[in-house]
Amino acid sequence: MHMNKGTQNIKTIHQVFTLLYVFLVLCVFKLLLVTLSFSLFRKLYAKLRGSHVENVPYLIFCINGISNYIPFGFTCLPKALTLKYFMSKDTEAKLVVGVKLSNQGLEAHAWVEKAGKFLIGEFTEEQFKPIWEWQ
Repeated sequence: MHMNKGTQNIKTIHQVFTLLYVFLVLCVFKLLLVTLSFSLFRKLYAKLRGSHVENVPYLIFCINGISNYIPFGFTCLPKALTLKYFMSKDTEAKLVVGVKLSNQGLEAHAWVEKAGKFLIGEFTEEQFKPIWEWQ
C-alpha cells in the first residue's frame, strides 16, 4: 500500500470493505453513545470483541478520513472507541479519557495510545489529565 503525507490509496476490495465496516462501527457507536446512558454503553462495549485487523495505519486512515468527509462528523470518543474495538486483541493499546479545565469549563478528550505513542486522538499543547483507561 502506498503512503504519501498521511494519505493512503485504496487498492483492494478488502480495503473497501474495511472502510465500509469502519463507517458502520463509527455510526453504531455514535448512535449508542447518544441513546444509551454512558454506564450502560460501557457495559455493552466491554462485552464486544472486535475483528482483529493487522493494518492499524489503514484503520486510522479510515477513521480519520470518514470523520473528515462526513457532514455530521465524529468526535474523539467514537473515533477512539472504534479504533480500540478493532484492536481489542492488542493488550498494549489502551483507550484513555482525560479532562482539563479551560475557559469554557470542563473539557474531555479521548484517545488511543500504545507504548506511549498516540494512535488516534492526539493533542498538542492542551494537557488532559487521564481519568479513565480501557485496555
